[in-house]
Amino acid sequence: VKEMVITVETDRQPFCHCRALVQKKLAACVNIIPNVVSVYEWKNEIQTDSEVLM
Repeated sequence: VKEMVITVETDRQPFCHCRALVQKKLAACVNIIPNVVSVYEWKNEIQTDSEVLM
């Protein structure tokens, strides 16, 4: 069993990615977890973004 976790910016984006992964048989199942907040440094500034975990 292998697991990959990524975040995407919007609620709509993950559905396209998930459908493609399952359709191409690259994933048997993909879960979408809403309301994730990411805090990270980008270009020497701290950023906070709402994202979706998939």
